[in-house]
Amino acid sequence: MRLPYGISNFADLRRGGYALADKTRFIPELESPEKGRRYLVLLRPRRMGKTLLISMLEHYYDVLSAPHFSELFGGLAIERAPTEEQGRYAVLRLEMTGMTTERGTDHLRADFQARLHQSLGAFWSRYRDRMPEAAAAFDASQSTEAPASLMSRFFQAMRLSPHPLYVLIDEYDNFTNDLIARGDHASYRAVVHASGFVRELYKTLKEGTATGVVGRIFLTGVSPVTLDDLTSGFNITKNISLHEDFNALCGFVAEDVKRLVAGVLAAPGYTLDPAAVEEDLRLYYNGYLFSRRTTERLFNPDMVLHFLTELAPPSRYPEEILDINVRTDYGRIQRLVLTPEGEPRTEVLGPFQAALRDGWIDAEVQSSFPLERAHEGEFFVSLLYYMGLLTHQREGAFLRLGIPNYAIRTLYWESVARLLRDLHEVDVALGRVRSTQACRLRELGGEATALGE
Repeated sequence: MRLPYGISNFADLRRGGYALADKTRFIPELESPEKGRRYLVLLRPRRMGKTLLISMLEHYYDVLSAPHFSELFGGLAIERAPTEEQGRYAVLRLEMTGMTTERGTDHLRADFQARLHQSLGAFWSRYRDRMPEAAAAFDASQSTEAPASLMSRFFQAMRLSPHPLYVLIDEYDNFTNDLIARGDHASYRAVVHASGFVRELYKTLKEGTATGVVGRIFLTGVSPVTLDDLTSGFNITKNISLHEDFNALCGFVAEDVKRLVAGVLAAPGYTLDPAAVEEDLRLYYNGYLFSRRTTERLFNPDMVLHFLTELAPPSRYPEEILDINVRTDYGRIQRLVLTPEGEPRTEVLGPFQAALRDGWIDAEVQSSFPLERAHEGEFFVSLLYYMGLLTHQREGAFLRLGIPNYAIRTLYWESVARLLRDLHEVDVALGRVRSTQACRLRELGGEATALGE
């Protein structure tokens, strides 16, 4: 079995014969006209498979990929009954990751502008022969350095296109979340509020839907904070993040993990019991629930693939249960707990103490809130939920938010506990964190493999 660790291009994954968790069964529901699902937002924690999902939608709806439908989607759920809109769009994909946020708003705007130019250049490279009149109109129009004006110029040209636009935006709040995490709220407001370039761009995107140039939008991100602050200029989206129909739109379900484990352990030399490995993966990486109305818990796919790629015959488990790429997120959490001056935020200590003491918090997830309220009560708890540090739990007939799995507990919550205890003498009952999670030691094929403490 070929494991797709680090692969986020759908075509590369399919053509390379890699294992795939089939998410195409969700396409008809995502497209549902009777439910008004044309401009959608999906929020999920980092490394849950959002970029691969965007790539799958790109290849499904792209008019240039239509001749390759059987090659790319053969054997998947959607092959049996593709929707009417399959292969009828020109797709504009915007990436919001990797922008520099430490050098001020002028540099950030220039970086943003350069990336937008790059995305539009890639678009015309792909579609120029398909829509020559639109391409010529764009080339002849007046050049501009303002992101919103550039997008408006692009939409004007696309009125001559025979194909509607599908706009895909991956990690829409990546760089704004960096500003928030660094405590640079002034820069955040400068780009998102009033006449900020981000706000103006999304306002222009809304205008593109009104003219009919933009037929569909699918936008992914982590939290609703930036979206809330953009609302008055971009109030057309439907947030499907907490909808039960899309709980498993990202992430692995138990059957996916079962198939992956069986495929890996089918290689020569392994003595591991597949059922035991599945159980270990469940303890470490399972537990995510993105709708209170469903019960199917999900695995973090990055963590599962990291674990399986590090397995070695006959029975050796990875030395680290967490991928180093996930570990780097700790700085984000630290900046949520502490002010820019390095002092603990007193308003967040209550939720942290409750989670570290009991393993759960009695709170509801808020679907929307602005930055000004992000550190208040249930809004802060909701922020932890969107970041993947808490998830829905059920205790009898009651719902609450709890720590999803052992990996998140050990990586983030114990680190935060030590941070507050050692640096600021805040008692967070660190020992309780460990005691609420089962720790096991199993003898596997003659090798002692420690799982947990």
